[in-house]
Amino acid sequence: MENKLVIHLNEESKWGMMFSNVSNFIKEVKDEAYQLHIVINGPAVSGVLNQQILDLINEYESNMVVFKVCNNSLIGRNISRTQVQSNIVIVETSVFEIMKLQQQGFAYLKL
Repeated sequence: MENKLVIHLNEESKWGMMFSNVSNFIKEVKDEAYQLHIVINGPAVSGVLNQQILDLINEYESNMVVFKVCNNSLIGRNISRTQVQSNIVIVETSVFEIMKLQQQGFAYLKL
């Protein structure tokens, strides 16, 4: 069985908690198959411009963690798509993306 989890992050102050949860999840699944998607919206999208956060995103990319950011939230915070690092997937609507992942069997964790 594949372990599938989507973590929803919308508060800027919870980036550290999110990375702790990602680390704990990866440690727990050990050698089992998993898919882990982080969907970012609201005020948390500003984190995609923070170099310390980007460094951690880059580290987790090698662990097959997929980071997705909401385009609507980027627009709402005047962040251009071109400012988003290429290994971060831009989705049009985070709520719709979360729904699609849940329909694919992903468990949902809201931080």
